[in-house]
Amino acid sequence: MTAAFDNHVAIMRIGTPALPLVLTAMLPLAAAHTGTRLSSADYAVQGSRVVQALAAGQYGAVEARLDARMRTDLPQARLAALWRELIAHTGPFTGVTATAVAPEPGGYHVVAMTCAFRRAREGDALVTFDSTGRIAGLYFGPQPTEAANEWTAPRYADRRRFREVAVTVSDGPWHLPGTLTLPNGEGPFPAVVLVPGSPPLDQDATLGPNKLFKDLAWGLATRGIAVLRYTKRTHQFGAGLGGGAISSFSLREEVTDDARAAAAVLSRRTEIDQHRIYLLGHSLGGLAVPAVAAEDPGVAGVILMGAPSGDLLALLLERVERAASQGGEEGRQAAAMIPVFRKLEEGGFTEGEIADVFGQPSPVGYWLNVRDHEAGPAVAKLRVPAMVLLAGHDAEVPASELDKWKSALAGHGSATVKLYPGLFHLFMPSTSTQAEDAPEDWSRPGHASPEVVDDIASWIRQRPTDPR
Repeated sequence: MTAAFDNHVAIMRIGTPALPLVLTAMLPLAAAHTGTRLSSADYAVQGSRVVQALAAGQYGAVEARLDARMRTDLPQARLAALWRELIAHTGPFTGVTATAVAPEPGGYHVVAMTCAFRRAREGDALVTFDSTGRIAGLYFGPQPTEAANEWTAPRYADRRRFREVAVTVSDGPWHLPGTLTLPNGEGPFPAVVLVPGSPPLDQDATLGPNKLFKDLAWGLATRGIAVLRYTKRTHQFGAGLGGGAISSFSLREEVTDDARAAAAVLSRRTEIDQHRIYLLGHSLGGLAVPAVAAEDPGVAGVILMGAPSGDLLALLLERVERAASQGGEEGRQAAAMIPVFRKLEEGGFTEGEIADVFGQPSPVGYWLNVRDHEAGPAVAKLRVPAMVLLAGHDAEVPASELDKWKSALAGHGSATVKLYPGLFHLFMPSTSTQAEDAPEDWSRPGHASPEVVDDIASWIRQRPTDPR
């Protein structure tokens, strides 16, 4: 979760959907408020003008276009500070390489662009306009690095035994591309929704050369289990997706709502056994699945991989304290974070504040919301089977969590907890000789352990047709 959270914080730099563009002669931003019905081309032009205004330093003109909620979260001074911070990392804005406009329910239009900066080859930019032409969402951020061509299928996956179908996971105006991997045959099949952790991930959970969710999907489908994976909302649209409000961004907008929507997609498919739909959450996703299962009677069970049993902030505080004790430049950076995480953990910030987390502004409300999601007690209250998997060389969720999970679920009655000693946070083999992972683990091509895939498949197959 460390690399994940660092990247998550970075992506929240400006906070909702938005766009890209080159600085040309500025056209009046007020032109959208004419009462005339705009075409997609008109919205593309309006989106372009917003970016041009930011690039020209005309922050007041952009602020004047924001809806009421956005103005509360992005007053002119903060908008200016966030834009300056963005270009401090990327260099000046230089151009647009792609543009698309998508109409959404409620009269919204999302202008999505890929834009270039002097030091950043590509970045995502989106602007959401409401039905009156006001800006209801604004986002700029780097595109996550993905080494798609380095991935090869794991040996335990047999491409002849399954097929894949494109699906869309929708929650309100947010429509996420996904893939349903279906075993060959008539079905109905037991099925799993893969719920992503952080950072902003594609549907394969691509990190460097590795694709944990694609490994799991192909491996489980080979073993007769359907799998739905989908692009994370912060990958597709950016952060701050609660109508543009940065300070209101929470685990619900980041993960939970879309996991619930994905389960609903499976519930409408005739190929799926409606009594055997499971949720599998990795890392941060593991904090979200108990909440979905508690509210959705259609969820037959939950699987958590690499998720802490208790307070995530307390775990992060322990980690920065441990890193600080090792000295060096990383130790000094970690030491600077100790008072921040301690203050977050102790409730010293107010919910509307913005905290500096590893050099990036991060809404305090987000961290307080994450702190309230303790997976151990939440899973213990569920009346459906639960499976918790931990990795022995996981620097994010250490092996010491094993006893905590066993204690939390001692009275559950239908819980499985297992530790895999030789794996790191992606449940792939680690080369580390220490308790934590090795840096090269994350950059070396690998695959989810076949033992993990087999254990998940066996656990699901052993569940009764109607576990409730």
